[in-house]
Amino acid sequence: MGIKVVQSDKPGMINVSCWAFDVFPLPSLSLFHGQNGLQPLDEVEMNYERRNSTIGYNVWAWRTMEEVNITAISNVFECELNNSVVNHSRRESTLYEPDSMALRDSRSANGGASTSGFGLLVSSLIVFLIAAYRPPDGITQDHNLEK
Repeated sequence: MGIKVVQSDKPGMINVSCWAFDVFPLPSLSLFHGQNGLQPLDEVEMNYERRNSTIGYNVWAWRTMEEVNITAISNVFECELNNSVVNHSRRESTLYEPDSMALRDSRSANGGASTSGFGLLVSSLIVFLIAAYRPPDGITQDHNLEK
């Protein structure tokens, strides 16, 4: 069982997907979203397949939604597998942070240039090393060539 949130091919949209493989009997999958409390997502699509009568079902649920509806810095998405026939349920969750997607999307908006966390770290380290450099004793920084 798993859950994943990814950027959609459509600008400003995200896909929330949940899946479970080889489960029997056929369960239901529900998707939830929230920051402080989880609320069920509506308009969730679901599909399943069964290739062989001795193997369980493969089940998928998904929802495409506008990213502007995600207002918090960190969002929890959760998938619940429920099988009332055998009185079994299971939940998986994932954390989605819209800003991390915005950084990736900004590359195409500004001609391929992007400010990544790693790039900022390296730049800051270089500036620090240059500012902190002190030549060893006996070596001067006097660059006056007219002596």
